[in-house]
Amino acid sequence: MDEPSAELNLPSYPLPELNDTLELYLQSVRVFCSDEELRQTSYAVGEFGKPGGLGEQLQERLRKRAQNPQVDNWLYDLYNSHLYLNCRAPINPFQHFFGSHIEGSVRHSQATRAAIIAITAFRFKQRLAAETLVPDLLNEQPLCMSSLHWLFNTVRVPKIGTDEIRKLPSLDYIVVLRQGCYFKVALQKEQEHVSFADLESLFHQILRSTYETGPAVAALTADDRDNWAQVREIVKGISQQNHELVDMIDGAAFMICLDEGCPSSSTERTNQFLLNEPSTRWSDKCLQFVICSNGSSASVCEHGLLDGGTLQQLNESLKDAITEYKPVSHRIGRVDNVDSVAAIALPERHTFLVNIDVQSHIKRVEEQFRAKNYMTEFGHFQYTKFGGTFFRTHQCAPKTGFQLVIQLASLLYFGYQQPSWETVSMRTFQKGRVDIFQTVLPSVADFCTAIRDADRSASKPTLRRQFHEASKNLTTTLMRVSRGGGFAAHLYALQEVIRKDEDTPLLFTDLTYSKTRPAKLMTDCVQWQDVLQEGGFFMQDLEHVWVHYEVRDDR
Repeated sequence: MDEPSAELNLPSYPLPELNDTLELYLQSVRVFCSDEELRQTSYAVGEFGKPGGLGEQLQERLRKRAQNPQVDNWLYDLYNSHLYLNCRAPINPFQHFFGSHIEGSVRHSQATRAAIIAITAFRFKQRLAAETLVPDLLNEQPLCMSSLHWLFNTVRVPKIGTDEIRKLPSLDYIVVLRQGCYFKVALQKEQEHVSFADLESLFHQILRSTYETGPAVAALTADDRDNWAQVREIVKGISQQNHELVDMIDGAAFMICLDEGCPSSSTERTNQFLLNEPSTRWSDKCLQFVICSNGSSASVCEHGLLDGGTLQQLNESLKDAITEYKPVSHRIGRVDNVDSVAAIALPERHTFLVNIDVQSHIKRVEEQFRAKNYMTEFGHFQYTKFGGTFFRTHQCAPKTGFQLVIQLASLLYFGYQQPSWETVSMRTFQKGRVDIFQTVLPSVADFCTAIRDADRSASKPTLRRQFHEASKNLTTTLMRVSRGGGFAAHLYALQEVIRKDEDTPLLFTDLTYSKTRPAKLMTDCVQWQDVLQEGGFFMQDLEHVWVHYEVRDDR
């Protein structure tokens, strides 16, 4: 399933015209500029777009990529490098995203939930390899499935300057991480699947066994990428045992992390799954599942080549498996008889050998992680006073109508209008991922300000007119971006093709460009309420707010 997008005959990702991108960029940042800043930004935009200038030269380089029949998507590699692989900051937590699984009617033990997830994910892996998955759909349009190629047996390898994501041979084993110890667990032996009962029993054995905690080498994967690139080679060089253990982890289909902890609220689950001690995650692994002592579980993914939409069908499979599971009276290790564990051999326990230097690195990373005091609050609520039906009744697209509610809330919360970025799926194109667009357009800012000051300024007819104008402009911009006409990813790509001997254009050193980057507020409206309890990611600005919303019809 290397190139399923071609099989679907999806269109190629369009290359926007340079002038169109610069025009949309200027419109999108206008609200956040003083008169003097707007003058300087307009000058920088003009210089970048002038005939024969560097902007046109960079655009021509992109055009050649777009016209190259050997390149599926002119943007793909440039986007991945700019946003993820070139980033030197720790990927834990800044390039991880998670989704916590919903609970069924039957409580699961930690071992039972681990077995359910392991078997379900493995079966999904086999369906993916057999190319029997149907395409995901968005508004009845088939979506590119190529990102699923990077779900299993993949790892992000730290490299000086730019990381590399590797796809290893499709071997049918997983690695279980618990208390610094690693267990290799085969999911298939001699063409036969390992049974659910055996897996459940095996997880019980791992959880019940008494052994010394291993060195917290996994914490090193949460270090700055250049540091980890160097220390990783030191760790591998200490012994052949270490070298083989790193290779074993890299090549695993996925990782199961058995956490201590019993999160019960949205905030507790978010902090447990996304912000737990760095030694509890092998952050380079592209797909990990975390299962807590109380059976709560989540998927945790590395963002380099995966997006939330990549996991859509896997999450649906996991939801079905979790909610449909029913204990069988003779099943060993069930919740009501956890002492009944089959005599299955405990897999070999692997740990790393470390020297004083590596121990010092581990201590430094753990202290840095704790010093940041990464914590987040997660609020989950349903508002039932109005919904999609209400917005449509007032000739407004429901999602853009609610986007205006978010921006008004942002103005009231921060005290001023923050740049706000909405994610847009681009999987309707070959190798499409996600683009973003800045939603605080001038008409949006005008409406929010008018509502805030409504008691002393605008009349209701004026506010209604401003509401419709802002909603219409948001809808138009969203449609433009969804058809490949956004400016954010295009500007990323233009930056990536600047050569080392060329000066960085003023456009990208301008204060406006840096201060309007995604920082404090991001939104998305991917539909997952029926599949996950909560999900999200962690941004570097500790004051950030991420809003996930789903607009349903009125009840």
